[in-house]
Amino acid sequence: EWRDYALEFGREAAVFSILRGTAEQPLYRITKTPELARRQQQFAVVAQGGLILKRGNDLAQVLRVLAKKPRLARG
Repeated sequence: EWRDYALEFGREAAVFSILRGTAEQPLYRITKTPELARRQQQFAVVAQGGLILKRGNDLAQVLRVLAKKPRLARG
């Protein structure tokens, strides 16, 4: 589903955007705002509509929200 990405570096934050195609809006944005590290919210995963899916100070924990959840198969 993800075919492209973009990196953006600013004074206040760094953003990694996950794109479906090169000319589309990002599906997800992973932001790092060092200024928020004292509040335990340095990293954030933001959905396409601006909804914050997960915040935290541990990148691995925050990225788990993007992992596909296993589906139960009926047998």
